[in-house]
Amino acid sequence: MKEQSEATQTGNRYYGVGGIHAVVAFFANYVNFTGRSTRREYWWFQLWNYLFAVIVYGGLLLTLFGSWRQLLTGSTPELQGGQIAVLLVLIVLLFVVSIGLFVPSLALAVRRYRDAGIHWGVFIAVQAVSFVAAMSLELVHGWPVIVLAVIVVVIWLVNFVITVLPSKPLSSAA
Repeated sequence: MKEQSEATQTGNRYYGVGGIHAVVAFFANYVNFTGRSTRREYWWFQLWNYLFAVIVYGGLLLTLFGSWRQLLTGSTPELQGGQIAVLLVLIVLLFVVSIGLFVPSLALAVRRYRDAGIHWGVFIAVQAVSFVAAMSLELVHGWPVIVLAVIVVVIWLVNFVITVLPSKPLSSAA
């Protein structure tokens, strides 16, 4: 009965899950911008997401360089037809997965901010400033690049700190 009321209060029937269940919760709540998600749910999904990225990027690097030995020595032989095919498949896979995870990742972050007691508008503002600063890095030269890079790092740290904040009690949830 307690679990039922917690799911009702949080707007997330998977509230507080971890491990592989966090991935299930992520996809089950792919457009749920109204509920809450615990640190555990957020960071377990991030772990699975980063593990996937390491595997795909590792495959890209190995395919590009041919082997670990060539990777370590920095020599890049001419790419063969099979390597080009694998590179294209991995790049398309990475692109499709990134597009597919965009909205659900935003929903998870909004729920995590809400669970930490931070208004979702702060998340949107942080992401907007970060995006503008990152895009501006390509347009400026000299010392403004350093300022913009510092802004991006500070925003990343703010986002990190907010996502590790403990959950607010359910009774005080907005």
